Amino acid sequence: MQKWVDKLPFRHARWFEILVLLIKRFEQDRCRDVAGSLTYTTMLSIVPMLTVFIVIVSSIPALADARNQIQAKIYDYLLPSSSAQVSAYLTDFAQKSST
Repeated sequence: MQKWVDKLPFRHARWFEILVLLIKRFEQDRCRDVAGSLTYTTMLSIVPMLTVFIVIVSSIPALADARNQIQAKIYDYLLPSSSAQVSAYLTDFAQKSST
């Protein structure tokens, strides 16, 4: 890799040195692993929060239209491929929890 870098005409340019330093630090700090971990943790925490929110909205009959709109937005943005199955589970859960 170093041989390839040494052949570049701009290898001594300041911007290139900064880019190389940035890439080295990115790898040393294991940023890919950290980003994956943060994504997993975020998704793991969003599901219970959405479930609690849906249960609260489901328990108030006057907000039935709002619940349907909120569920539609959630399915459009977060669950595009499996929204039908998740919708059935969430609706069933919300109905059982409201009673």
